[in-house]
Amino acid sequence: MRRLNANRVAEQKRFIDDMSRGNGCRISIVSLYNTENTSIRYFIPMLKRAGHQVQVIYFRDYYVNDACVHTETDERLFIEVMTAFRPDLVAFSIGSSTFCHVGERLTRCVREHIDTRILWGGVHAMVTPDEAIQHADMVCLGEGELALLELARAIADKRPVDSIRNLWVRTPDGIKQNPTRPPLEDLDILPVPDYSDENKFFIKNALIPGDPTRDVTWQYLAQASRGCPFSCSFCMNSVLKPIFTGRTLRRRSVDSILAELQAVLKQLPNVGALFFIDEVFMVDADWIDEFASKYPQTVHLPFGVYNTPGLTEDYLLKKLKTAGLFEVEVGIQSGSDRIRKDVFHRSATNAQILSASRAAHRYGIDLKFDLIFDNPFETDDDRKDLFELLMQIPAPFEFSSFSLVWFPRVPLTAMALQQGIITENDIEDRSNKAFTQWAVSLEYPRPVNELYWITLCMLTGKPWIPPRLVRWLSHREAIRRKPQILQPLLRFNTLLRWVLKGIPVLFRGQVPWAIIRKRWRYMIMAMK
Repeated sequence: MRRLNANRVAEQKRFIDDMSRGNGCRISIVSLYNTENTSIRYFIPMLKRAGHQVQVIYFRDYYVNDACVHTETDERLFIEVMTAFRPDLVAFSIGSSTFCHVGERLTRCVREHIDTRILWGGVHAMVTPDEAIQHADMVCLGEGELALLELARAIADKRPVDSIRNLWVRTPDGIKQNPTRPPLEDLDILPVPDYSDENKFFIKNALIPGDPTRDVTWQYLAQASRGCPFSCSFCMNSVLKPIFTGRTLRRRSVDSILAELQAVLKQLPNVGALFFIDEVFMVDADWIDEFASKYPQTVHLPFGVYNTPGLTEDYLLKKLKTAGLFEVEVGIQSGSDRIRKDVFHRSATNAQILSASRAAHRYGIDLKFDLIFDNPFETDDDRKDLFELLMQIPAPFEFSSFSLVWFPRVPLTAMALQQGIITENDIEDRSNKAFTQWAVSLEYPRPVNELYWITLCMLTGKPWIPPRLVRWLSHREAIRRKPQILQPLLRFNTLLRWVLKGIPVLFRGQVPWAIIRKRWRYMIMAMK
């Protein structure tokens, strides 16, 4: 149930109204390697309603291990479009520590050419504000909507900015660390996200005017809630939660999110499916009841969700299936209860994973598992546990297979540093591993025993590969010594999966031919 603090809701609405009166300023928002960036799409209409002029620069993109270091041409184009706009504030959105060095370089470029204030926000800035403030004039901690509105109003009115809550500010007397404010109490006050082409640019070896996702988005990423009920040791949420004051897990009303979907779908002509990026979608059974009854009456598109095994319950899946649920992506990370509990600080058990999997299979819902490989805390017994778990789950199912990345200041990274498993140079703000190995690729250098178990796991869940064959292969000593033998089979499997899954979706009209042509290189990459 949604329980709101009425006084706080009224206070925040009044604040937004107050910040929307007066002159405007010019704000340039820079999104690094993220062309979707749902957060800034809410900022844009809020700032425009308050009378500010907004420019958005999407600086390169990132999709499945294909991030490349930006070029001198990219920098030149960035400065040209920035200086032409003459912003009073440049706000960098740095969503991952992988890209912090790009942010540092572009910040220096701005300082060399423009006299303006520079703000850093995003997950990296929130997790390491003491490092971010060495490069920016200000760093935003917590949610950005209210802080950015207040900052823009102060700049427009030529008032001091050093006492704005949620901001760390560099002053002549040192760094002022202002307290954080409560996050938005009622998410229903958020505007419809902006997907217009107005004053937007995409930079990747060329300057391309317009919103880079507008005509190529076939699956809209919706968000009905903010916050997460869990604090997994590998996840940034474990560090972000203490930053907030007040309630962090909040949910929009069903009517609000449905109204947003209807409005956004008018902006995005090629969308054929939705995916809710809520950390855990099925956390409120009453909300699910209302959503399942109203969604089919207003939005006629299939949708997918993220969830956790312990909350992926039979009766919820049944209701959501009737509403249009076609896929649920479940985080299991490891097949070892020990690793999940003691290392990842997750409460899910193998029994819950099997129960959720069988329920999804029963209702014909596609199942995808989030797995983490290259984990030095795991033994071969733990890796075998994952293989045996997957062998018990009815096909078909798919994976999102991630290579473990050491993000700064999360508990798992601290544990690995303390035990001498990694050094500071392995942490993502230095190693940049996610540029090329965020998702698992088989050609990445790793120990043979690790590659052996990854290869076997990737053979599971395929209806055209009999479990008996997978079991037989697991007993072959030659494959244990040289698992690369199976890579042609895995590449063929990837191609077959694209064909069997992609062609029906294409002919149902969910993915236009234009998007297939644009993304063909990613399909080829997935076969490697």
